[in-house]
Amino acid sequence: MIRVSDAAQILGVGASTAHRLLTALQHRGFAIQDDLTRAYRAGPALQQVGLAVYTGLRDLRNQAEPIMEDLCQKTGETVHLVQIRGAEVWVLFGVEPDRALRIGQRTGMRMPAHATSVGKVLLACLSPERVRQLYPQQRLPIETKTTIDNRAELEEELEQIRQRGYAVAVGEVEDEVSGIAAAIIGQSGWARGALSLTIPTSRFDRAAVPDLARQLLKAAKELGALLP
Repeated sequence: MIRVSDAAQILGVGASTAHRLLTALQHRGFAIQDDLTRAYRAGPALQQVGLAVYTGLRDLRNQAEPIMEDLCQKTGETVHLVQIRGAEVWVLFGVEPDRALRIGQRTGMRMPAHATSVGKVLLACLSPERVRQLYPQQRLPIETKTTIDNRAELEEELEQIRQRGYAVAVGEVEDEVSGIAAAIIGQSGWARGALSLTIPTSRFDRAAVPDLARQLLKAAKELGALLP
């Protein structure tokens, strides 16, 4: 519940402006005003948006899970399904291998996109103009000693990723966490997310990257073909 005074304070506008905005939202079904308290709560239109998002994520997970489990079994590495939100990536779901040394699945975690393989492969799906909007400053936040720390270097790597189709990050978000990622392109031609192999840096073998990337790209393409 939110009152007009609360909305005005949050938005940094006058009470009359806040009231006008809330009234417009109510008219469109995005808000409902309580008859007793006069405060506003989410309306059916907003609830429908939330339900659609939840349903979409659930359907995506249901389609992805068997493909991810198969990829995990074949490679012996943790597989994650990730989407991008601004300059961060959000881990939707993960599958772990049955081996002692592994990276645990990280469902629910958010990480800086420029410091992860999944983030970089999804940034590579954006236009250069959109990337610059996300990173207006030349200097980028540093997570480890190997994190890309400037936009020019990031843009150069994104171009390489576009050409080869997958991204690699070795100890860029955490020293002992490395990964390979491929974008999931739906039938619409848009990136719907990314699949990654998350590997302990101590076991990361650059010579094995081409073969792992081939399996990863195949899985991402298979999942993308299932998505409307």
